[in-house]
Amino acid sequence: RRIIKLQLLVEEEMGERIGSTPMVVPLLETVSKHIRAESIAEAFRVSLLKNAGVYLEKMRVFLGKSDAALENGNLASTLSLTIALSSLARWSEEAGIQVYPIIGMGKPPFRGFLHPRYIDSWIQSWRGYKTVTIQSALRYNTPYEEYTSTIEKLRDNSGLEPLVLDIDQEKMLRMIIRESAKTYEKRLRSMTSRII
Repeated sequence: RRIIKLQLLVEEEMGERIGSTPMVVPLLETVSKHIRAESIAEAFRVSLLKNAGVYLEKMRVFLGKSDAALENGNLASTLSLTIALSSLARWSEEAGIQVYPIIGMGKPPFRGFLHPRYIDSWIQSWRGYKTVTIQSALRYNTPYEEYTSTIEKLRDNSGLEPLVLDIDQEKMLRMIIRESAKTYEKRLRSMTSRII
């Protein structure tokens, strides 16, 4: 709302049209937010309409892997991202709003496995993404030819039709997420004294 007010003031005082209003991008970087991606997107849409008078026709959502993996483990974060991409695709269809997911992942397996050797399976696993953040491990710890080839493949496959889960599939993934997160937390607690 403040950005819009400031933009209108500048346009009125300067007599120049600034252009499109910068939009806030929701950041979902925890398992609990991933599995609520659809309801978060809808709340965001309603809030923008109600509080700022902005009607969304398209929306970007940032889905982060690393923090989710640290908090709940690799399996839980991987499955929760699967649910997030699926539910955002479903919500996009229902709400009539184009959703352009941004995926933030790293090169090591725990951080998302965005690695040149596995890029084809990565693309299939995360189809539906529109943008991918490139972290330093991929950029600087990869031979340049492999890096550029990976970037080309990511660009060429951006916006593929996402996997949309049915209710039973999503329910099963949610159960696995709960159990794997509990196991991860239990193991992490048992190692705390040795780590610290």
